[in-house]
Amino acid sequence: MVVHKPAHRFLDKLGIQYDVQEDYAVIKHAALFTSTIMSKVLARPNVKLFNAVAAEDLIVKGNRVAGVVTNWALVSMNHDTQSYDAIVRLTREIVPGIIVTGMEVAEIDGAPRMGPTFGAMMISKQ
Repeated sequence: MVVHKPAHRFLDKLGIQYDVQEDYAVIKHAALFTSTIMSKVLARPNVKLFNAVAAEDLIVKGNRVAGVVTNWALVSMNHDTQSYDAIVRLTREIVPGIIVTGMEVAEIDGAPRMGPTFGAMMISKQ
């Protein structure tokens, strides 16, 4: 990883070793820089890391961000592949006394899973 001077002073503050060249510094590997930065940031008391999470929406109140709607990243990436209508249509009794709905329908029929909401179960009235 190449860092142009005078940004090498920041590396000094972080305690990251590098090789000095004429106009730049060379860090052994970008992962060394990234992991050091992450460890310093995560050590702060007001910072939380949400791994594999996507921000889907912001909650804004009084001209400021008051919250964030998050979801598992893989679910967010597949919103268009989920089959809410099929889940509702296929809600049914599979054996006397056992009704499947929601993710269980997807499991039994091999359909795409419901994803982030349970609306299909609610409107299926089961």
